[in-house]
Amino acid sequence: AVFDPAHMITLDRSRSRIVVCIRGTMSLRDSLTDIVCKATRFFGGWCHQGMLEASNTKIRTLLPKLIETWKNLKQETGIEFEVNVIGHSLGAGTAAILSVLLREALPQYISIRCFAFACPAVMSEFVCEKYKDLITSFVCEDDMVPRLTYVACVKLASRAIEARRHAGAQFREKAIEKSKKMLGAWE
Repeated sequence: AVFDPAHMITLDRSRSRIVVCIRGTMSLRDSLTDIVCKATRFFGGWCHQGMLEASNTKIRTLLPKLIETWKNLKQETGIEFEVNVIGHSLGAGTAAILSVLLREALPQYISIRCFAFACPAVMSEFVCEKYKDLITSFVCEDDMVPRLTYVACVKLASRAIEARRHAGAQFREKAIEKSKKMLGAWE
C-alpha cells in the first residue's frame, strides 16, 4: 500500500536489541510515498509529508507490539532491551521520523536509536537539532538522495529551464547567422 514500506522486526539477543528494519523504495507505491514531499508541521518544525504518513502507518502497527515485546523481554531476561530503528533511503526517512514519534510515544525508560542509511532530507533543521542524539545518519560520499529536497528540486528545475531558454536563444542567433551567410553565398 502507499505510505507503508515493508518492514520486519527481529531480536538481537546478544546485544539486547529489538530491531525494526524498514525497506527502501522498491515499488511504484513506495515511489508515490517518496514524491509526496510537501512539508508538513512536525514537532515545532517541518517534515516530509509522505514519509510522515508512512511513519504514522508504522507506529499504529508497531507501538503495541514494541511495548509488549519490550515488557516480555524485561520480565524474561531482566535486561532492558534497546529499540533500534534502521532503514535505507525511503526506509531511512521513515525510520528517522518513526524514531521521533516513538521517542514521544514510548516511556522515557525505553532507549531508542535510529540508524539511517542514505536518508533523504526529511526534517527541518530545528527538528534535527532537537533529536540529534536519537538519529545517526550514514551518507556515502556524493550520494544525492540525502541532499535532495523539494526546494533543491524546484531550484534545479528553474535553472534547467533558464539554461534551456539561454541555449535556445544562442541556437536561434547562430542559426540566423548561418542562414544569412548561406543566403549571402547565393547572391
